[in-house]
Amino acid sequence: PTPKLDEFARQGLRLTNFNVEPECTPSRSALMTGRMPIRSGTDFVAELGTVDGLAPCEYTLAELLSDAGYATALYGKWHLGSAQERLPNRRGFDEWFGIPRTSNEAACIVQPGFRPDIPPMPVLEGIRGEPSVEVQPYDLDARARIDRNLTEKAVAYIHSHSREEKPFFLYVPFTLPHSPPLPHPDFVDPNRTQYQNVLAEIDSNAGRIIDAVDAAGVADVTIVIFASDNGPETLQGISVAYGGQSDPGPFRGEFPSAWEGAIRVPCILRWPGRIKPGRVSNEMVSIQDFYRTFARIAGASHLVPSDRAIDSIDQSDFLFDNKEKSNRDSLIWFLDQEMLA
Repeated sequence: PTPKLDEFARQGLRLTNFNVEPECTPSRSALMTGRMPIRSGTDFVAELGTVDGLAPCEYTLAELLSDAGYATALYGKWHLGSAQERLPNRRGFDEWFGIPRTSNEAACIVQPGFRPDIPPMPVLEGIRGEPSVEVQPYDLDARARIDRNLTEKAVAYIHSHSREEKPFFLYVPFTLPHSPPLPHPDFVDPNRTQYQNVLAEIDSNAGRIIDAVDAAGVADVTIVIFASDNGPETLQGISVAYGGQSDPGPFRGEFPSAWEGAIRVPCILRWPGRIKPGRVSNEMVSIQDFYRTFARIAGASHLVPSDRAIDSIDQSDFLFDNKEKSNRDSLIWFLDQEMLA
């Protein structure tokens, strides 16, 4: 059961045709740039050791909102560049804490072909204008505990910044339920699978952040969104609960693909006074659309770049003014320069 998210859904809008990209990096790129990831060369997950992430010429949502006067923070999984110049604190975020790439790397030590001469991916933190620094290695123990850390930082950030006049943009991409699905020790129940335990932790952590917004007294002026970046996967590894251990329900396929099982994911939005509680819509919306929509809400549509293609569609009237139909009726998906659908 997910009581916190179930209650959150009753308070806002549940989108049942919300679409993301086939893999982690492309979905995050679409969110941050409002562009099909193939346009920025981020339509695939780069191999370890290669150049990865968004090029400096891309103008991220965090940069746009920062230029519009918002405080910005990211706590969680970035996966849009692991070089110093491509980490979040160089891409519009005032501060960040999390991992630069993927949780798969935490399980390398127990996988065939492990090379001890390659250092493990670190947990990093950084502030604007300074290099990001290593906090600790991202090993299996850190993997199980990191989402608790992200949540505590997010709650503290909300309480701190809600007392300031400056609005804030807080992005909390949990590392769970990505493989390996290892929950915090407090959520390990031997009567459930690890994936079920992970879902219980996600519900708890999301609930704490939602409750922090309410307790800070800023719910009426805060848009809160819960969504996923990909559908499930089922692969399994050796000596650790590596695979996602999940399934896509009624949809065909799984991560990574352009079947609905991979790209059609949950999305819930809440904005009291602007979103009718309990609303459900099967209209098409893309993760790309948050770029123009947030720019419009922030009064910063003029900051959306006009020197490049922006695929994002402003959905503010559909999402927040109870318009019946979405402003989008089509999408195209690419993966590693191949058009899938």
